[in-house]
Amino acid sequence: MSAFGADIILCGPKTLIPDEFINFLKTPAPNQIEDPVKSRGSITISRSLEESIKIADAIIVLRLQKERMMENLLSSIDSYSLDYGLTPEKLCLNSKEIPILHPGPINRDIEISSKVVDRYPNCLINNQVANGIPIRMALLYLLQKYNK
Repeated sequence: MSAFGADIILCGPKTLIPDEFINFLKTPAPNQIEDPVKSRGSITISRSLEESIKIADAIIVLRLQKERMMENLLSSIDSYSLDYGLTPEKLCLNSKEIPILHPGPINRDIEISSKVVDRYPNCLINNQVANGIPIRMALLYLLQKYNK
């Protein structure tokens, strides 16, 4: 998305998005002397969901994947949800009805409130999930068609 000029804010606790991650994002790919995208958008890290929401044009929430964590990266799920869970009250900090996305499956009331999923007018999660399978099928069809 940054290649298309979008400014991206990664928001989360240091245990999930370490400050050092920004160096990885700014490092060119192997054998790449300069970035081929001349007007790339910025990528920053934020620790405040509220401040990030105030300036957002869209929000993509990701699932907290505890099953992939090799160590305990959070002090508590309740604390994480309080600080980083998307709620209707937090969405009110933005003056627009911004689109809300999530690839699914959702941990309801942990990373995103059920009220946002079920009642927020511009929540596109159900459409996103429903369209995911047909899009993957189409891509697989095209890949197999051109790899013969």
